[in-house]
Amino acid sequence: DSIFLETYSAEKFYVGKRMHCHSYEQEQINQLMVSASIAGKKVVRLKGGDPMIFAHGGEEVEFLKSNFIPVTVIPGVSTGTAVASLTQIPLTLRGIAKSVAFITGHAPDVQLPVADTLVCFMAGSTIHLIAAKAIAEGRDPDTPVALVYNVSLPDQKEFLSTLEMLSHSEEKYPTPIIIIIGEVVSFRKNSITE
Repeated sequence: DSIFLETYSAEKFYVGKRMHCHSYEQEQINQLMVSASIAGKKVVRLKGGDPMIFAHGGEEVEFLKSNFIPVTVIPGVSTGTAVASLTQIPLTLRGIAKSVAFITGHAPDVQLPVADTLVCFMAGSTIHLIAAKAIAEGRDPDTPVALVYNVSLPDQKEFLSTLEMLSHSEEKYPTPIIIIIGEVVSFRKNSITE
């Protein structure tokens, strides 16, 4: 959070990315880190979630190492696992779901692996296509879906739907959003806004 970071006197650069709104391109971010390191500065690349799951952590590590800069990666909590705890929707559940797959929904040609539960990152603009594809590939149209906006933040908001409803809907959901598809969603005990 920016308030927390204000307590540190370090030089700070916001390099966050949102759909169609990148403060810096990835190549520029890589170069910022290398330039600061070469200048003798200690560099912290602070990311939300886990830097090695649907983030550019791997690319950044490779780029820094190719420039002979030592790197330490500290794991974070992935949004894909945080969403389960914060919504009380288990991603696996005895007798219901014994497999889970994490996918990026960033592109319309997303691949849907065979798993009981799918967790879709960056699928705000493609969820309708993903839902239609899941049905076309044999998933039950009544499969429940949870869409969770701003996981872990005070304004976290949850929506409940089904593959069928989403495949025919043109509703736009707020982003960033993470999506859980699977029977485990039906075990959500508290009410979710529809």
